[in-house]
Amino acid sequence: MHITSAVEPAHAKLNLFLRILARESSGYHSIETLFQRLALHDIVSVHVERDGRSLECVGPTMPAGGLGAPEQNLAWRAAELYARETGWDTGWHIDIEKRIPVGGGLGGGSTDAAAVLRTMESLSPSPLGLPRLIELAGQLGADVPFFVAGHSRAWAWGRGDRLLALRPLAEATVRLFILADGVNTGAAFEHVMAVWKGSCNDLTPVLCDENPKPCDGYVFVSNLEAGEQYFLQIAAWESASGYST
Repeated sequence: MHITSAVEPAHAKLNLFLRILARESSGYHSIETLFQRLALHDIVSVHVERDGRSLECVGPTMPAGGLGAPEQNLAWRAAELYARETGWDTGWHIDIEKRIPVGGGLGGGSTDAAAVLRTMESLSPSPLGLPRLIELAGQLGADVPFFVAGHSRAWAWGRGDRLLALRPLAEATVRLFILADGVNTGAAFEHVMAVWKGSCNDLTPVLCDENPKPCDGYVFVSNLEAGEQYFLQIAAWESASGYST
């Protein structure tokens, strides 16, 4: 009997190092980064069916205003891309239990999309194979190939689709500090490029040159849209399990 449903954990990640390089004509930025998978994860369920397509997101880290139209969700786009590339005329229902904070730079949207690609691959009558799946992942975002590949830790460059798997780190507990309103990745990249001086475009001096010491739950950051600098209140959020190996 053909299996029609699958469930995947969709792990968060940290960038232990991130350098943003030139912007391509396509609008993508080239990067160099060191990805580290975390034990913290969303849960993604995919059920394929003859007709109909839907996506539902629930969970403790869902924003009050939701995540927008289902068709704009990266997980939906991943399912569409897989179906189109394989010529698979199928419907689907995607359920995502959000446990990863939204807008925290932890790859929540990307890892959900990667989980959809992996589940579609496991359910497909014509699987593509991992190399082609990673190529598709690169069309969705810089983090998605890392999540599809399933590495614990990896050096990535290009658009994030060129990966070198590295030896896992020893288990460690990670404390995450998440901005209440999140940070738009595209806007953050543009801001870093705007203030890039010389050969250094590390985020730390960009954010902390004028006030390097966060205090009492506040951190000195830049207003990415207005170019102003001010204090933002942040909330401490602790991962229960730390690094995933």
